[in-house]
Amino acid sequence: MQKDKIILDILILFFLITIPLTIFWQSTSFGFVQDDELVYFTNNSKYYDISFDDIRSIWKIPDKSMYIPVSFSVWALLKQVGKFVSSENEFDPYIFHFANVILHILNGLLIFLLLNLIFKNRLVSFMGAMLFLVHPVQVEAVMYISEMRGLLANFLGFSFLYCYLISSNKKKSNKITTISYIFSLILFTLSVLSKPSTIILPIIAIILEKYIYKNSFRESLNRIFPFIIVIILPLFVLLRPADITIYKAPDSPVLLRPFIWFDAINFYLHKIIYPISFAPSYARTPGLMIQKWWLYLEWIITFSLGYLLWKNKKKHPILFPSFIIFIVGFLPVSGLAKFVFQNWSTVADRYIYISMLGISMVFSYFLSRFRYKSLWYISLILLMFLSLRSGLVHVPIWKNKFTLWNHCIKEIPTEEKAYYNRAFEYKEMGKFTEALKDYDKAISINPFYDEAYNKRGNLYREMKKYQHAINDYNKAIRLYPDFYQAYLNRGLTYAMLKMYNEAIIDISKALQINPFYQEAFNNRGNIYAKIKKYEKALEDYDKSLEIDHRHAETYNNKANVYASLQEFNEALENYNKAIKLNPDYTLAYQNRAAVYYFLEKFEKALEDIRIVKSLNGKIDELLLQKLMDITKK
Repeated sequence: MQKDKIILDILILFFLITIPLTIFWQSTSFGFVQDDELVYFTNNSKYYDISFDDIRSIWKIPDKSMYIPVSFSVWALLKQVGKFVSSENEFDPYIFHFANVILHILNGLLIFLLLNLIFKNRLVSFMGAMLFLVHPVQVEAVMYISEMRGLLANFLGFSFLYCYLISSNKKKSNKITTISYIFSLILFTLSVLSKPSTIILPIIAIILEKYIYKNSFRESLNRIFPFIIVIILPLFVLLRPADITIYKAPDSPVLLRPFIWFDAINFYLHKIIYPISFAPSYARTPGLMIQKWWLYLEWIITFSLGYLLWKNKKKHPILFPSFIIFIVGFLPVSGLAKFVFQNWSTVADRYIYISMLGISMVFSYFLSRFRYKSLWYISLILLMFLSLRSGLVHVPIWKNKFTLWNHCIKEIPTEEKAYYNRAFEYKEMGKFTEALKDYDKAISINPFYDEAYNKRGNLYREMKKYQHAINDYNKAIRLYPDFYQAYLNRGLTYAMLKMYNEAIIDISKALQINPFYQEAFNNRGNIYAKIKKYEKALEDYDKSLEIDHRHAETYNNKANVYASLQEFNEALENYNKAIKLNPDYTLAYQNRAAVYYFLEKFEKALEDIRIVKSLNGKIDELLLQKLMDITKK
């Protein structure tokens, strides 16, 4: 009998690992998508190295209005691991995709353990965990590299739930329950510091504790109180001054938010029951939804379902708690409170990752309650269908940026964010005509899309259509007066038109709105240097480096000013720092070579020029010829 249990456990472990690994492994060859690369990785200096200053910065200062130091620390570590995997890419998406797949599998194993605590039946728990792992609604959370913060937070959160429930078992020894409780507090703290949306897990813990062990509500509240303190602590960090983000949450009417919440509940239930059509954004914004007459009737469905489950709680006691867990799981992003992604959609597949625990509980319950072979066959066929659907249809959509946004446009033709993101990719590829069409389409769908005006302005600037660019920046600023990126971009356009006073005024306005805007300090320093106000330029470069001490471009620009002032030792020191931070920085080599030439250090100058040539950078042919002639003599 014991041998049979061991064999069953090994088979369960094997399938819970191999099936999702088979489905999601293909993602390890995929690239970055959405804001993965631009927001969280290549444009974020936190990940260039794991130094004491970097780690301290991660834990001390919020980033993009988020305080998730555990996730940022793990990303920084993964970046370093990626160096051993790929010598070509500074940020290899392989290692990040691989980490997401592993975390999802680990979460599935934790769901199995939680379900086994509830049902005391390995097979039904296995089936529930498998549903959690293979359902197509889970694909986005695994494919979206940046959502590793959610996968990590939920891994720590599900671990917290398991330890907390073990500590709630009065049949266990005091030593076991005490240790489990301490571990649960640590795990919950790390979970909240990975992604704050897991603050709802203590509510789920109370629900499960009440159902499994029948503990009193007062007792549960006393035990959960320390976890409430953990929820409050990160708020003190977020109240500190930090870099702000461009994005602002839409201001939806408070009285209408419950209707948006009910719509989200029904939307997710529909996606779970009918798992066919999925998209990275659904264009279900509050502004759009409150115009739909049926929004104000949807609550009837939710209330009817809740009432039905409540009425039958004696006959089917687990269904109502499961429904509450499902609803609570996405409460922070339900629409009851404002959040940034509502600019594009109140609903997103990744938001119900925790909620799938409630769905898995219902699935396992029916298998445990109704012991019909036919039900098991149907369930196995369903899991097979969901696995194939995820692996063959939904995972490949995330292969690259174009497959993702083309699919989104196909599914949701009115999703302006899809056109906006695809336009950005076209621009990066130099396909300006296609990019312009997509920006125009995004703006035609949403004439109040300030970010699209800003990005289209950038495109016009690269096309040297400066007046068109300024017009777009003006529109963006009118729509959002605190749009500091638009002020910077308009300032840069004025600088290209040699309207330096106007440029400085605009960039200064951007810094007034966001005093931690490193890019603005660097660019204002460049303008001051151009008009030979070197002292002010150096002040701005120093402020830029205070914010980001790893910004190689600022060191290069600072060195150029020192070279102009003929303070060559300082110039060389800053060129060296720029090159140390970015060994492929051809412009810094080129500039350092010019200084070496002036100092008559011809061998060193020639060495730098040869490095530029080896890196396929643009070289000063005249300087190269002079150096070759001198060194030959």
